[in-house]
Amino acid sequence: MPHLKVEYSGNLEPRIDFAALLRSAHEAAFDVGCFAPNSIRSRAVRRDVFVVGDGDPANAFVHVEIRIRPGRSAEQKHRLVRAVFEHIWGVLEPVHCNSPVGLTVEVQEIDIEFRLFRENFEEHADARASAKSNG
Repeated sequence: MPHLKVEYSGNLEPRIDFAALLRSAHEAAFDVGCFAPNSIRSRAVRRDVFVVGDGDPANAFVHVEIRIRPGRSAEQKHRLVRAVFEHIWGVLEPVHCNSPVGLTVEVQEIDIEFRLFRENFEEHADARASAKSNG
């Protein structure tokens, strides 16, 4: 049940396709191999009210928070944060060359003692796959 949240300053939106960036980050997190299929939940959140650095309105940011259940090794978490960082940096680097922008990616463990959830993503993914193969 990992969560990948991309938070970004709204002044980047004219220069970056955040829907594509989110899909790429989602795939990068999955490709690391730490998570079950169909378990990653990803979203992007635009921030229109923000102050970065000295407050210049040209300053921009992208912050990625990856929340995961405990149990992954330090090496797995490092691979995860590096893979997501590199995918996003690949999109962000051309903007970074021409304007002030910062990127951070972090992994946080979810305190599962105080977390409840229910999901059926795998069941529905299997049904869609079955329908495609039979149709």
